Amino acid sequence: MSRTLDELGERLFVGRTAEVYAWSDTEVVKLYQPWVSEDTAEQERASTQAALDSGISVPEVGDIVSVDGRPGLVLEHIRGVTMMSRIESDVSRAGCFARQLAEIHVAISSVVADSRLPEQSAVLHTKIARCESLTEPGRQKALASLTQMPRGNRLCHGDFHPGNVILSGDGPVVIDWIDASRGNPVADVARSSILFMGHIAIAPCSSAVRCAMELFHSTYLDICMQEMNVNRDEYAMWLPIVAAARLSEGIPEFRDWLIEQAQAGVAGR
Repeated sequence: MSRTLDELGERLFVGRTAEVYAWSDTEVVKLYQPWVSEDTAEQERASTQAALDSGISVPEVGDIVSVDGRPGLVLEHIRGVTMMSRIESDVSRAGCFARQLAEIHVAISSVVADSRLPEQSAVLHTKIARCESLTEPGRQKALASLTQMPRGNRLCHGDFHPGNVILSGDGPVVIDWIDASRGNPVADVARSSILFMGHIAIAPCSSAVRCAMELFHSTYLDICMQEMNVNRDEYAMWLPIVAAARLSEGIPEFRDWLIEQAQAGVAGR
């Protein structure tokens, strides 16, 4: 199915890789930026369907469509607000939301993923290999570290944070499965930690908000480590690897901080 941009409904969200528009009364379309390939859209469709089939609460999946030559993925319209919005409106509940986020991540990590999901180490390898912000020796060091890490066969979201959880009337729904893979859940937790630590490190905020962010991260991490039986040494080894992969995504405000983590490694929390 093909439409023009003028034929779409209200624009509901703008992100780095996509915009979300109303498609019908019950559906939205995730319209990818022009530089995102149709193969990526197809992979997100397959990954979201795989998560849905495994019992994870995600939007129902529709067709791949074209809007002014850009690929789009039609999805169920989940009505609600993101967990991030709730935290920002009431930082006193950061610990409560961190526990909820951790329990959702634990549930995701318990799923044995199938072949519809790409292999995690291959996804990370591709990202690190194309990371222009690292020197060639830096890339090779990160890739060598990646080859030594244990692999897995669990469902990994790849970008799990409060902005990708919608709190609907029927409960939390996990969105944005564009980076999902089949792999080691410890790497997935490390990816989330890198996101949280980066915001804590550079976000311009009051000391009270920073304390709430630190509480959120430590609470989330403690529950994940306990419930997933995560080895802290392995977690620490994953951090610089996922930082190097994150660098390839071209987020300017985090570039210098991520380079530090990728080059020197990150010890503890």
